[in-house]
This record gives sequence, structure tokens and C-alpha cells, in this order.
Amino acid sequence: MNHSIDLLEEMHAQEPDLLPMDRGGYVFVSGDASKAEAWIAGAQESCELGAGELRIHDGRADAPIYTPITEHGLLDAPPGADILLDQALIREHFPHLSEDTKLILHARRCGWFAARQFGMHMLEKAREQGVRLFRGEVIGVDTSDNAVNAVRVMTEEGEVTINTTNFVNAAGPGQKKVGQMLGIEVPVLFELHMKVAIEDHKRLIPRNMPLTIWMDAQMLNWSAEERAFLAEDKKFHDLLEEYPPIVVARPDGGPESQILLMQSEHRIQPH
Repeated sequence: MNHSIDLLEEMHAQEPDLLPMDRGGYVFVSGDASKAEAWIAGAQESCELGAGELRIHDGRADAPIYTPITEHGLLDAPPGADILLDQALIREHFPHLSEDTKLILHARRCGWFAARQFGMHMLEKAREQGVRLFRGEVIGVDTSDNAVNAVRVMTEEGEVTINTTNFVNAAGPGQKKVGQMLGIEVPVLFELHMKVAIEDHKRLIPRNMPLTIWMDAQMLNWSAEERAFLAEDKKFHDLLEEYPPIVVARPDGGPESQILLMQSEHRIQPH
């Protein structure tokens, strides 16, 4: 993953306006201080595998200094991760989060990038090197001696056979079906995830907020009148029940935008 991010950053450095990136990190949030030991152990394992240094901010005089996202750019963002246990530090740097927040894990070499723009940029670079793009449906993969030797594609003009020893199964949720063409059962599941975009007209969320994940189960804070209204219709009863952990949010658009994207895995069934 570090190598992949290196390559993305190299492309961004060459075309920063064309290929936007964000390096605010991922901020995992909990109101349950008892999770700290498990979070520290998990973060330590990731850091030892190559993510970088783990810094624990617990309010002690000798604790490391926390670097907020306002003090670094994209290419000089700190590696590793920070765990914030100091309540004063949490309120100072994350005042937009619930006052119930007791624990933050800030993974630093994370963020988001314009995947479609990067993809088109790489396609154009590949075309400059002689790559040709076929649009069609893969209908078969020919093999011999346990190796690929051709891929059959149905295009608008008819079936095309591409002689090749290299075949990448990048079919997303369709990769199980493509794997079966090779006689391989790919052990993956896919889930339908839906995003909700809301307008933060009160500007409660800072536009530079990192991708933030609330890791505790919670109840939506309806008023008594709203709860009574929702209770009248069974199709709304889910909204009155406890929501499971992992609700994701991040701002979308530039500084003038008011759009906040949110995603929850509530009642998501794998297929």
C-alpha cells in the first residue's frame, strides 16, 4: 500500500490541479475509553508492518507532540498513527465531534483521491505507450499448462481473441464470475453500500475534516414528536432502533461547498 501511495503522490506532484488528493488521514472515533488497549495493540501491529511510528497522546508531560492536519501539506504529512486519549487535546483539535468522544485513532497516510481522474490520466499515459482499449465483455479465458494464453472478448463488432499470457481480474463485484471462467472459486463477497449527501448549511463540519468513522453503536437523537411520527409506519421502524458501529463521513467539494457525504453499513447483507 505504501508503494501504491508513492505512485499516486508522484502523479499528483506532476499534475496537482488535474489529479487532486487529500492526506487528512482516517480518524476512528469512540466514546468508549475501554477500547483504548485493543486500539493501541491493533495500531502497533500495523505500524510495525510498515505504516510508521505510533504516537500515543495521553496528556503526560513527555507525550509526543500531535501534528494536526492544518500544519502539514500533502507530501509532508506524518506517517504512522496517533492515538489521542487526552480529552483536552481531543477538544482542541476536534471540536466538531461529540463531547462524548473519549478516544481517537488517527491513521495518517490515508485520505482520498479523484479515482476517475487518476484512472483517465493513467489510461492516456498508457495509450501514449501504444496500449489499445477494447470495449466489450470477457466471455472466456483460454489456458494451457495452468497458464493463461488468450482472452476472448465480445465487442460490438463480434468476438475478438487477444493472445496474451497476462490477465487481470479487475471485475469488482463480478470477479467471482470471471474467476469461474478459469475454474477458480474466488472467495469474495460484495456488499451494496449507499451514500447519503446532506447540506451542512450551518457549517458545523470543517471543510478540511478528515474521513471520520464513528466506531460505536448509537441511537438517532429524535425528538419525542419525531419518534411518535416514525413509529406510526413500520417501514420507518429501523430508524428507531440502535444503529451498529461504523458510520463514515467526510466533506465533499471545495471550501465553498456545504456537502457532507455519509455512509453506514446498517443492515447491509453480503451477496
